[in-house]
Amino acid sequence: AVVSTQSGHYGRGVSVYCFMCQHSLPSFITPMKRQSRATLVLFLALVACLAIYLLVCYTATFAFNDIVDVYTLNFAEYHVVPIRYFLQLYPVFCLSASYPIIGITLRNNLKTLFSKGEYPWVIDRVSWVIGGWVIG
Repeated sequence: AVVSTQSGHYGRGVSVYCFMCQHSLPSFITPMKRQSRATLVLFLALVACLAIYLLVCYTATFAFNDIVDVYTLNFAEYHVVPIRYFLQLYPVFCLSASYPIIGITLRNNLKTLFSKGEYPWVIDRVSWVIGGWVIG
């Protein structure tokens, strides 16, 4: 298999995305009732992700002669149309799923930074979110 590495900017984008997901971990752990199991749960989730990525990389080396930079574009000519569209849009699904979590983290950070007590519901639930959209 031939892998093209013409553009290195993909690595920087992935690094920023990974940082933002890691930055949101406290928002996952804080609401957990049994936080003592948080390490195990996160470890198992990361191991599952690693296994899936390794499986995808391993199968890609045998399935395609030339591998495109954006891996999902290799499926542009796949014969099952719904699967083709799902695979091509998979990065969009992943990014779209992470934005609410990142938005909640940003809202909580803004509240912590500028909060001087309790606010009415509208300010607490709407204004901080709009502020997060403007800043983010």
